[in-house]
Amino acid sequence: MSINFYYFNLIQFIFLIFYLIYYGKIKPFLEFLQAFLTGLLGGFLILLLAPWFLKLFHPSLEGLDIFFKAATIEKLMSFLLILTLIYSFERKESLVKIIVAGIQYAAGFAFLENIIYLIRFEPQLTYLRLISSVPMHLSTCGIQSYYMGLAIFYSLRRNKIINFFKALLIPIVLHGLYDFLTLQREETYFYYIGFVIVVSVFILEVFFSKILIYPDGKNLQKESLRLEDWITLQIQKGHSKWILYSSGTKNLPRISFFRFQKDYIKLFIAFAMLIPVGLYLYKPDFYLNYINIPVQYRFTLLFILPLSFFFMFLTLGSVNPEYFKNKKIRIPVVLDVEILLPNRSVTTAICYELNPYSTFLHSEEQFVEKESVLLIFSYKNHTSYPINARIIKYIPNQHPEYPSGIIVSLNRFSKQFNFFYYRYLLYRLIKGIIFLLNLPGSKAIRALFVRPLTVMQNERLYRKGEFIFHQGDTGRHFYLIKKGKVGIFKEFDNGRMQKIAELGTGEIFGEMAVVSDAPRSASAQCLEDTIVAVAHKDHLEALVQSNPQFTMELLNHLIKMVHKREEQLEEYRKLQEIYVKTLEQLNSTKKF
Repeated sequence: MSINFYYFNLIQFIFLIFYLIYYGKIKPFLEFLQAFLTGLLGGFLILLLAPWFLKLFHPSLEGLDIFFKAATIEKLMSFLLILTLIYSFERKESLVKIIVAGIQYAAGFAFLENIIYLIRFEPQLTYLRLISSVPMHLSTCGIQSYYMGLAIFYSLRRNKIINFFKALLIPIVLHGLYDFLTLQREETYFYYIGFVIVVSVFILEVFFSKILIYPDGKNLQKESLRLEDWITLQIQKGHSKWILYSSGTKNLPRISFFRFQKDYIKLFIAFAMLIPVGLYLYKPDFYLNYINIPVQYRFTLLFILPLSFFFMFLTLGSVNPEYFKNKKIRIPVVLDVEILLPNRSVTTAICYELNPYSTFLHSEEQFVEKESVLLIFSYKNHTSYPINARIIKYIPNQHPEYPSGIIVSLNRFSKQFNFFYYRYLLYRLIKGIIFLLNLPGSKAIRALFVRPLTVMQNERLYRKGEFIFHQGDTGRHFYLIKKGKVGIFKEFDNGRMQKIAELGTGEIFGEMAVVSDAPRSASAQCLEDTIVAVAHKDHLEALVQSNPQFTMELLNHLIKMVHKREEQLEEYRKLQEIYVKTLEQLNSTKKF
């Protein structure tokens, strides 16, 4: 009778909580309570269903059985209830809100679980669980919410499935490992509990810092971007920044992974965790006057866990979100791209990373969204078969945040393109390992990404008739024409201007004054609206050191200029001879 009465009241309480959460019209400022009550609901459901699980699985709670019979059931329940909780919110409002909801759910679940442990289990195990289970629940549910939030924000089914799978697998592994260690009888297993907690909390801290730079649903909708496209643009910017760092560009900001915040309350709590450690080292029997702790638990409870909590509190807020902005560690192997447009015209672009679902092509041309185009990729001596693609997003010139170009989604790969794609991935992997480990041949790899178009990233738009620089100016920068035409004019002593060259897309000018530190020997004026990439001396040095092809082109350009100057000097010498002969003839005429 008492058991039936117990379950009857338990079911009533569960329905009461369920009503408060989903039918009580809880206002947004009470969302903390909503998530906390959902955690209580999860705990009560597991408690209610525990006898059924015990009969079904015949658990021994030994060894690897714990991963399924304890951690899997808990995390499967949290997965379902947090997902329901998220869908009760405006689900694409904010990734931060989703993670916080998962952490609040875990607080409610851990609260009920610890009460049950106090009632049903031996005090020694209760001490261990009370102290260590709360951060473990908070971190694993936070990690679970992170992947669930990504799955909800992603648009492609493939990305949704992968992140939902991670939302189940990773928390089960972490929490299963924790349960496995806490339910063992040997003391040596307990020593690793603190390490598992610190690792879990640190993973959550990294994830939380990463999502602080992610846009919310409204910003994505405003920019007409999928999350996949936003990430693609961040990858593009990350590769651009990586190229500048690795090419030796000076005066670039260095952003550290960790940051120090003057949070005195956090520091006070962190160092307070060292008090039990100090007391244990100074007088190991000090606590025996107050609590009865068996020998096998003492070192873990009084030394390992407080020390772990010290590092855990130092970890909170220590990861710098700015570090994840445009951050890439994979080297880009630049792909040249030919784009065949529907009107049969052909234009070119470059690509840092080939992705079947969302690839960015950097170009200055104008495109139409939703159009289908034909693409041909090439790197080194390898060229792909043509592949159809659809333009997802067009980024115009002079965008305040992103480089100009298009995001495309590639159609289904043919066998020939598949071969090209995987060979490209393998090639990039091998070159990346050689470069990052500084193995022999690493310097030659710079030529794969240190190119004028990749190094010269600062773009400027000049209107027709505008001067880029004037004759006699100090030469601090050189220029690459990305679109348009530029005329080079020489001004003579009598004030007359003469056009000595006309340059088009892809040509570099202004480098002579940078190399020689001499004033500009001519003026540069735009013959039409022109977009130029601007770079300084550091970039020129990087190109010369890392790109033999650019160095050869620069030498050829200098040789042509020397030949042209020699021709001009020869013409000047001939004109001088004519002038001298003319003067002699005039003088002889005057004598007669």
